[in-house]
This record gives sequence, C-alpha cells and structure tokens, in this order.
Amino acid sequence: MPKTSHTTLRKYAALVWFIGVAVLGTKSCRLFLEAQENAVQTHWLILAILFGVTLGGIKGKYFFVKICNKNITRINRLKNPKIWQCYRVRFYFLLGLMVTFSSQTYAFAEGNGIALLLLAIIELSVGTALLVSSSCFWKTNKVS
Repeated sequence: MPKTSHTTLRKYAALVWFIGVAVLGTKSCRLFLEAQENAVQTHWLILAILFGVTLGGIKGKYFFVKICNKNITRINRLKNPKIWQCYRVRFYFLLGLMVTFSSQTYAFAEGNGIALLLLAIIELSVGTALLVSSSCFWKTNKVS
C-alpha cells in the first residue's frame, strides 16, 4: 500500500464523514417525504425534524466530537500512514453493519408512516451529529 501524509489521511477521513452527512441527509429527506405520503400530518413532520436536528446536535457536540478528535489524534500518531488507515478496521465493519441494519429497518418500515418517521428521525439525528462534529476536521486541516 502506498504511503500518504497525515494531512491527506485527515482529509480522506473528513471526506468519508461528509459523505455520511450527505447520504444520511438525503435519506432522511426521502423518509420524511415518504412518511408524509403515508398520511403523517405536517405538524408531526415538523416536530420530528426539529427533534432529529436537536438530538443530532446534542449527539454531535457531546459524543461524535470526542470520536472525531480521537481519530484525528490516532491519525497524527501513525508512523508510515496508509490511505486505508483514515479509520480503524472496526469502523469499516461497523459502517457495513449500520448500512445493513438501516436497509433492513427500512424494509420493515416501508408503508408505515410512523415507522418511517421514526427511522427518518434516527437518520437525520446521525447526519446532524456528523455535520456538527465535522468542525474537528476543519480545525485540524487548517492548521496543518
């Protein structure tokens, strides 16, 4: 595997993080729209969106920022960094599990407005948490 710099590795890690924001943001929008098509009233959609964003902000600030900073510290300590090391192997495994779980949960929720709304809240809150915690990458990559 070719070597890379710590800065490049942090940028790859940030790219993966932002891809997660985009995917989860898009997916949650689709789920909210589908919930609306399944007779969920607009005021419930608005409350769900506000709840998802608020919950995501809290998770991002108090949980995901710690994870992100821990990963950046790990990257900075690597000797001979390789491209695939922007995250630990277990991250890739957990990411695969989350994607599988999400698709299976969607199959269960399909056609059920309330279940779609709950899934949309989860997706939106995780996407928001990723977005809030992405500030770690901005701070780190500006300095280096």
